[in-house]
Amino acid sequence: MTQTNTAFRDALIKSLRGERGHLPTINAITDINMELASHKPEELPYSIYQLVKHMSYWQDFLLALAKGENPVRPKSVSESWPDHPAPSDEQEWKKTIEHFCDGIDEACHLADTLAIEEPLEAFLLNKKRLRHNDWQK
Repeated sequence: MTQTNTAFRDALIKSLRGERGHLPTINAITDINMELASHKPEELPYSIYQLVKHMSYWQDFLLALAKGENPVRPKSVSESWPDHPAPSDEQEWKKTIEHFCDGIDEACHLADTLAIEEPLEAFLLNKKRLRHNDWQK
């Protein structure tokens, strides 16, 4: 592996963990209690809980792609958002956080072990790059 690839891999892992000029992601969400996570401010469309569930949905989707799997694309972007602004109980919120943090760990493991110098064919869908807003068009 070249020095450039090593530097890229290290930067990618730090970015995934939120260590490149941001508060580490795990620190940012593990201290949020269920009450705060459930609150949806009037001027915002989603609660923290809904945002974390949405990020987890796409994190799972992209991790599956990175592992060479073929996850089913949602018919609508709405499928990636939970219907309710709050988890059913504290246990569900804790599981949501744990799942998201486990996904970060898995992404870091993949970044550390995959041959990132090779083209990532798994990230190409229909011969175009997967972009965040593709399903909103």
